[in-house]
Amino acid sequence: MGAIAPIPVRVHMAERILENEWNDETCEKLAAYLSDMLRRIPAEYDRGYKMFAVKGAVYDVLRMFPFFA
Repeated sequence: MGAIAPIPVRVHMAERILENEWNDETCEKLAAYLSDMLRRIPAEYDRGYKMFAVKGAVYDVLRMFPFFA
């Protein structure tokens, strides 16, 4: 994940969430996890809009794949 800290962060739990079938439930789990992760970063990285935008970004990206159920 980039744009939340001075260096990109690999999000292993997000990878585990994506190991299952990709559907709306997967999107909700991933978006909730990433929002929580963003909530915990220092405020100087302007996290407010990122917490709001992460859900839309998750849905947009996962729905690009033909195997999204």
